[in-house]
Amino acid sequence: MQVFWTGGGPGGFWFGPALLGVLLILLGILLYIVPQLLAYVVAGIFIISGSGLLATAWRMRQQITYRRIERDDDSPNFPFQ
Repeated sequence: MQVFWTGGGPGGFWFGPALLGVLLILLGILLYIVPQLLAYVVAGIFIISGSGLLATAWRMRQQITYRRIERDDDSPNFPFQ
């Protein structure tokens, strides 16, 4: 089995996930050393998630449109009973 170690893939695409992985490991080590920071990390996640949900709800509220419903008196099901 041959393994080719060439840079044939996308240029710097690997750098983002690798950097995120290193940051998560460092954050895990820091939380292990100073466990009181866990409360601040969780609170920050809740604040960011809540803000994102509020922004999503605000955008959804602005996209609601109302259309007038026309009555069709000649339909066989009129009036709806």
